[in-house]
Amino acid sequence: MDREIWTVEISNCGVEPHFGTLKDHNGLQDLEVFNSDRGYGVNFFGGTTKDFPTKDQAVSNALDGMAWNWDLINIANGESVEIKDGKTKVKKTARSFRIWIEGGKLEKAGFGRAAPYEIAYCKDGIRTIDGKEYGDHSEETYIELRITPKGKRRVTKSRPIIDLSCKEIGNYFSEGTELVVEYSANKIVFKEA
Repeated sequence: MDREIWTVEISNCGVEPHFGTLKDHNGLQDLEVFNSDRGYGVNFFGGTTKDFPTKDQAVSNALDGMAWNWDLINIANGESVEIKDGKTKVKKTARSFRIWIEGGKLEKAGFGRAAPYEIAYCKDGIRTIDGKEYGDHSEETYIELRITPKGKRRVTKSRPIIDLSCKEIGNYFSEGTELVVEYSANKIVFKEA
């Protein structure tokens, strides 16, 4: 059974008469899209839709049926990715904080040379992307990179390197913090070790 993650931006969640208790789902959310022998389905918020002829129909049915407004943000390529976690450390430079990773794990996760990606800074249930705040499903503190065609940053062209250097990192991790690097299909997450 093939599985992939679709990220959607949801608004209008919890409007009457539909699921008034689900207001926490406004913002960016990941949906697991799967393919079985009977068609495509979606796992979301504890529910499942299934047996649709296309992925688009499965996702549309799941979200349109809730009377939510939603936009597709990006689609992971659905390949099964088994990559061991890595480690790195937050460094302080003269003007900012820095996180650096490189190597074959980047390519395996879909972060090949010159691949566009976006950064989400997540803390206390708030996810910040390009200065815009969204609700987040987790209260954890982490920084997430996602491959997306609209990404403003790119992996280096010469070889797979991600060099994050910005003051914003200091709002989430202090200098010298040991980080676990979690790799998955088209996504990299930095969390405190």
